[in-house]
Amino acid sequence: MNTSPQKNDVLLGRGTPNYIFNGNIHFRNIIKENVDSFSSAKSNIEKKMISKDVLQRLKNQCPPGRFIRYDSKDNVWIEATNEESELKIAQAFRNMKRNLSTLSDVTANVDKNMMNAKMLERKHIGAEDDMSNYNFGRWSAKEIKLFLLGLRTFGKGQWKEIGQLVTTR
Repeated sequence: MNTSPQKNDVLLGRGTPNYIFNGNIHFRNIIKENVDSFSSAKSNIEKKMISKDVLQRLKNQCPPGRFIRYDSKDNVWIEATNEESELKIAQAFRNMKRNLSTLSDVTANVDKNMMNAKMLERKHIGAEDDMSNYNFGRWSAKEIKLFLLGLRTFGKGQWKEIGQLVTTR
């Protein structure tokens, strides 16, 4: 089916334009609200029912939300089937669970780094000048989002590239 993106659609594929699209942001918020239910589901049937509920919630919006992907060969947007959409929803739940656990690890490491930075300041005269472009303490929501975006974009271990996104650390 040939279509064009509407505000509630979820754009499939990689990259910042898809990531920041309003429908994708709303979709991630729905996933975040339901990730605990999905993770604690006792069976695959229960997980499938949660995925179907999320899909129905998206479709009940005005205009209805759809999962669509761009076909660069034919230069058209194509709507995904319900089955494809449910698989994408289940994958989004797994990714969100992984991202939230990574986020808690990051927060724990930030607390350790803050202690190390304070010790460094005490040991070295003028350390404040050397470190004046860096933040200490808890990461801001913006820094965390930039870090996770960099982690998804560049991959684990690509710290120089990620550091170019999170310039305050």
